Amino acid sequence: VQKAVTSTLDFDDAMSAIEEKAEIAERAYDLFRRQQVELGGEVTADDKKALRAKLTDLGAELNRYLAKQYVIDAVHHKAKYEKWLTSHQPFHWFVEFYGIMKRGGFDVIIGNPPWKEYSAVKRDYTVLNSPAEACGNLHGMCTARANQLRSLHGRLSFIVQLPFASSSRMTSLRRLVSKGSKRIHLSTYDDRPSRLFDGLEHCRCAIFLISGDAPTSQAQLLTTKYQRWYSEARQFMYEQLDHTSVSAVLVDGVFPKYGSTFEDSLLSKTQMVSTRRLKHFIQPKKTDHFIFYQEAMQYWAKSTIGLPYYAKDSLVGAPPHGRYLFFADATLASAAYALINSSLFYAYFVAYGDCFHLSDTLVSEFPVTEAILRDSTMADIGLRLQDSLDEHSVKKTISTKDGAKISYAEFSVAKSKPLIDEIDRALAKHYGFTDEELDFIINYDIKYRMGLNGDGAGKEEEE
Repeated sequence: VQKAVTSTLDFDDAMSAIEEKAEIAERAYDLFRRQQVELGGEVTADDKKALRAKLTDLGAELNRYLAKQYVIDAVHHKAKYEKWLTSHQPFHWFVEFYGIMKRGGFDVIIGNPPWKEYSAVKRDYTVLNSPAEACGNLHGMCTARANQLRSLHGRLSFIVQLPFASSSRMTSLRRLVSKGSKRIHLSTYDDRPSRLFDGLEHCRCAIFLISGDAPTSQAQLLTTKYQRWYSEARQFMYEQLDHTSVSAVLVDGVFPKYGSTFEDSLLSKTQMVSTRRLKHFIQPKKTDHFIFYQEAMQYWAKSTIGLPYYAKDSLVGAPPHGRYLFFADATLASAAYALINSSLFYAYFVAYGDCFHLSDTLVSEFPVTEAILRDSTMADIGLRLQDSLDEHSVKKTISTKDGAKISYAEFSVAKSKPLIDEIDRALAKHYGFTDEELDFIINYDIKYRMGLNGDGAGKEEEE
């Protein structure tokens, strides 16, 4: 304990001396700047060199203290210290922007942080004490650091990967920025059929703007709909962005992608009517009555009652990357299948998911009542939908890179849209939707789901 106290006192004394030097450097910088722009004096190369020397000395001193946190002694382990300097390239905001940090931080921060997994760079350098380390991505750590550098009433805007809005890994980051902000504006963007970054694959992204400070209350969240567009509409997209204030959240800790107060109110109705979630009806053990669905989802749920057709080298089995939902009886399974294939569930998936993966959490947290899952009409439509998908399916065979032959059923879900509409009409009665709300659900994202521009969105493959 005595050693720890002594170490803390030594560090405090050192930081006091460093802060004093930083104040001197800041005064020198202010004089240097005034000489350039106000006093009309000539700035010589020696003036610049003297100022840089002050900052360099301060940076070197802080480097040595920072290295100690990585258990590296700059005096006794010079080679190791030099290697650490090269790999970590420490940057001290306290020194480089002393005046700004002394006054509380930056008023505006704008950036495009790296979209890279922390695990991919951890062998080269490590980040200590980041509140966003659990996010597992460098853009999350950069966001957390930038939020610390922001002044009390400052603004921060980054373009990051879409999972910032919904991934469970990013929950701690979303709570971090919410706690220290007054407002968060969030817009989200697909990479199909067109994308913000031409030439890049898998670049679904989000742009957020954090403003103000509200340490004792939750930030106001304003979101746009999930932006999808064809290339010819790109030039008009930004001017048509419309942010909606989110009043209710169905899945805790997620930033929903609501495009209007109407959508906010409609999805909130499902929660007001329901006292239970789908997870309350799913059996923990295997039964004969199950739904199979694949994690990959874009315009339609890739789900079936029982297993879809799939064979690898003529061996029939379950497709890869699939999940099971087991139920106590056939009625529950068929009604739940109808629910998951509904346009209502799709709208929920877009609002709360990453718009590509259908997670267990997302499925199990959907608000539902026992009356819905015991509705014989729902169960009947579910069975008819399964028959319709089978009727319109096409068996395809492909060869993999390793020479295996894969056969699977490709479903043209758009051809079964009238049955999906029947499901949503049945659900509308249970949730108390108005005719206007039902019309919104039935036509939700219909242009892209039906592939009206010939992009093939109406098909969903069992990959």
